[in-house]
Amino acid sequence: MHHASFLHLDAASLRASKRIPDNATSGTTFLSSTGDRDMLGRHRFRSVGRHSLNRNPFFLALSAFGAKPAAMLRTPSFQALTVCITLAVASLLPTAHAQTPPSRLSERAEVGRLLDALPTAPDEVAAFALESRIRALWAQAASPAVGLLLSRAQRNLQAEAPADALEDLDAALTLDPAFAEAWLLRAQAQIAVGDHGAALKDLRQALAQEPRHFGALVVLSNVQEQAGDAEGALRSMREALAIHPRMSGGQERLRRLTQAARGQAI
Repeated sequence: MHHASFLHLDAASLRASKRIPDNATSGTTFLSSTGDRDMLGRHRFRSVGRHSLNRNPFFLALSAFGAKPAAMLRTPSFQALTVCITLAVASLLPTAHAQTPPSRLSERAEVGRLLDALPTAPDEVAAFALESRIRALWAQAASPAVGLLLSRAQRNLQAEAPADALEDLDAALTLDPAFAEAWLLRAQAQIAVGDHGAALKDLRQALAQEPRHFGALVVLSNVQEQAGDAEGALRSMREALAIHPRMSGGQERLRRLTQAARGQAI
């Protein structure tokens, strides 16, 4: 069997579900599509249909030994296998640092302009529009392989499986250690497992990659508050609001932290 056969997804089934264009072929085409980054996840395989799975050579081989594909997708060993597959495929793709395409440079420039405009947004509606665009550009800066891992990590966090999310995020950061969103998401996973010290380190890394990441500053403020560092929490929140003054709930949180810091100083 061809060495990449286990990555095969039936192209006809994917075209029928509108997940790939009509001129696509079977194989790993889905990795180049932003909307299908997470199709190696344990749940999304089902979206291509039962018949597609039954025709997949990898599953046919396993079925010959009595394995049931639907049940197999939920096993920890299969989840670990998909991480290995992702890393193997990523090794065949151009690295994020080998050459930055013009589109990425343009997106970075746009993020810079939007962040410059954020402090002077005339109202909450304009500020929200700017924030939404900035967050979208930050998220789409991921390579297909990293995006796939982050999508699954988010699902694991939503499913209250932070340890599994940490494994995915470790792999994502191995592939792209300069991706701020991966550091931020791993910090949230660290918080979920109760390791606030590791979360602080990851947040520092996120801010090293994107110093104006107002979302990371808010999470940092929350962690500092939970650790009893009212002054640090207030300082981080002030930094976040200097970048994004009209952040939803920001001014109320600032007032509360100011009072807490004053009470701590007495």
